[in-house]
Amino acid sequence: MSRVYVPGMGNTDAKLMILGEGPSYAETSTGKPFQGPAGKELNTLLKDAGISRDSCWISNVCKYEVPPSPKGKKIPYAIRAKQVGIDIHEQLSELQTEINSIKPNCILALGGTALWALSGKNKISDWRGSIQFGMGRKFIATYHPAHLLHQATGGEFKGYWNRYVMIFDFKRALAEAQFPDVILPHRNLQICQSSEELTHFHNLWKSKGKKRLSVDIEAGGHCLPICMGLSFDRSHGMTVPLWNRDGISSIPTGDLAQIWMILAEMLYEYDTLGQNFNYDRDKIRRLGFVIRNLASDTMLKAFAINPELPKRLAFNQSLYTKEPFYKDEGMYEGSLRDLFLGCARDACVTLEIDEEMDADLDQLKMRPFYETFLMKLPELYAEIENTGFLVDEARRDELIKKYVAWDERLRYELFNLVGVEVNVNSPKQVWTLLFDTLGMPWRAGTGEEELTSLLNLQSFTNPEHRKIVELVLEDRRVRRTISNNLCAIPDWDGRMKTTCFPCLETGRSSTGQQDPPIRPTVELRDETGKKKNKALGFPFQTMTKHGDIGADIRSMYIADPGYVFVQ
Repeated sequence: MSRVYVPGMGNTDAKLMILGEGPSYAETSTGKPFQGPAGKELNTLLKDAGISRDSCWISNVCKYEVPPSPKGKKIPYAIRAKQVGIDIHEQLSELQTEINSIKPNCILALGGTALWALSGKNKISDWRGSIQFGMGRKFIATYHPAHLLHQATGGEFKGYWNRYVMIFDFKRALAEAQFPDVILPHRNLQICQSSEELTHFHNLWKSKGKKRLSVDIEAGGHCLPICMGLSFDRSHGMTVPLWNRDGISSIPTGDLAQIWMILAEMLYEYDTLGQNFNYDRDKIRRLGFVIRNLASDTMLKAFAINPELPKRLAFNQSLYTKEPFYKDEGMYEGSLRDLFLGCARDACVTLEIDEEMDADLDQLKMRPFYETFLMKLPELYAEIENTGFLVDEARRDELIKKYVAWDERLRYELFNLVGVEVNVNSPKQVWTLLFDTLGMPWRAGTGEEELTSLLNLQSFTNPEHRKIVELVLEDRRVRRTISNNLCAIPDWDGRMKTTCFPCLETGRSSTGQQDPPIRPTVELRDETGKKKNKALGFPFQTMTKHGDIGADIRSMYIADPGYVFVQ
């Protein structure tokens, strides 16, 4: 590949520098950065963000074209550069010289390679929107415009809404380019050492008339919380260790009991807010505390404002605060102190997000929907999650015997037809059997949709081949019923339970197994004797009501005394 050097270009007095990955064919043809489709996309984004391209300095991490990753693979940019003889360290050194020469107040880093070059970090989805410092300059990373063109084929993100997220990041970079300093939120984060400290924290903000308390918990890898983060104001958070064992704290037991009493009063006295707080509230209740009033949940508020956007705390933090991403920066990988400080920060950040969301909520006129509908859901779903269904164990044992025998019969029929044992849940084995060995009409996969389309072919008339495909599909349904439904594990009170998530893009709710840290897993052995951990419960929404299987599955559940099931 011929080497064409594509230098940075633009306003040498620019306050904002735009940094991409490297030139493509369009750039090497013109000798200018950001031409062709990606350049047009960048121009559109700049216009929508109110940024003049002529006022910026535009460049790339590498000034030479580097081939893209092969289809289906993701090879880091530095490795691909090395494969074609480009010294990426030399390119980074040249980039540093370029930045020192231009002296921008802020760099808008486009894509994961630009993020890596400036900071050594790799996860663009985590760090986009964060105000960071690298190569001696303030910078903000966002997605590369090229990925808007081919996001369906393995880009950095999925979702049409990322264009609007990128415009937000562009606007933030423009605002930050007006001054060179890195100005981040200042937060006073404390780890409670005594009941006296907690009392002082409480009285400080009570005297200032605070009415709402932001609460966050951390489980530390367990299914019960080990600490609780509290914040009355976005500038001040305190984490309260809940135990004095396993290195969690050295607070004397008598004083720890006093701390629990103070926490109980605070949780009952104030309107509480949190992020996805039904999870936190369930854990807090298991310790005996009472949440008197859940006043706001930032996950539900985000759903009311932008249902198609992610709802996690880190994403909303990038939109509504200037707090840089911190979740994987030692909070979970470091010491307990790091975890506790992160918990206090979570409480502060959640409070700030909640306050900043109010303007959007009112502008969109979504407050009535949020307050009178969405905020009614947590209590309802908590009751569903904690109640579950009574299980008729005798009926379940009967069904397990029935379906295991059914599975064995289907396996035997299939073996007689093909002459070998076939695991119908193995895509590779099914593919080899159907398309390589038996030469059936080729399909793109071996899933239910592909095999059903095969059966629907008018030309697919071989009765033995049709029977084989039908047996594969039927045995999959039977084995799925055994694994997912009949062998689902009830909670310790003997009731089958689910977990609810109310914020899908469509407005629907979904259900799922109660994976840790919601509830602990149970160790068991599969049919081969291999140990594995299985979560409690199962997603209720997948409980079919069709055919014999649906009737069987539903027959193992019984209504509580005095109640009946209706459908």
